[in-house]
Amino acid sequence: VIEGPSLLLDNIIDQSTHNKIPNQHELRPPKAMFLPNNNAQAEKDAQRQCFSRIEGWCIDKIPENLRSEVVVTVQEVQCGDPNCAPVDTLITILFNSGESGMVALPMEAREVTREELDHEFPTVDVLTKWHAGEEAEWPPEDDLNIGAPEMPPLRFNVGQNVLCRVGPTEWHKGVIVQQWYRETTWPAGAWAPYKVALEDGRSIFAPGDMDQIIKAAPP
Repeated sequence: VIEGPSLLLDNIIDQSTHNKIPNQHELRPPKAMFLPNNNAQAEKDAQRQCFSRIEGWCIDKIPENLRSEVVVTVQEVQCGDPNCAPVDTLITILFNSGESGMVALPMEAREVTREELDHEFPTVDVLTKWHAGEEAEWPPEDDLNIGAPEMPPLRFNVGQNVLCRVGPTEWHKGVIVQQWYRETTWPAGAWAPYKVALEDGRSIFAPGDMDQIIKAAPP
């Protein structure tokens, strides 16, 4: 499209229809002020790129013989505890065996570095035990027994039937038994949105409130 002076074009009359030919300004789309917030979308895209970068670092740290049987997810969670960072980056490591662990970094995803991740990431011994379906404490030291801070609302209520992802492609039906669950061995400020009782008798937690991890069960 060639843009230039349009004073003559603005006054051209179609002699056959006696209608004024629209000038180039009339044919332009609405101004950007009527479009969605491009900055918000750009921020979401940048956040997803940060999540992907951290997931890649995590996979690199997992032994090659275990990588085909693990799912790593990254998300940001808000912490209402005044003693912790306002936003934590929560990393969930889920093996096909059903065992999983969490790493909580007290910073936004864009602030996470390889060095920070290396310092907090589970050892090969712990990862191997999770892969084999064995329990392994991580981090090794016990955290202080702190109360739950004020948490944001969740999609599912206690007693609601859900489907939980327990492997890369495996989903099991269960029921929500607790919101905002944590274990004493988890890092300070780390909370799982749901504790779920599965139909097969197992009790698990859902590390994130997203459809990739937990979703409503069909009626």
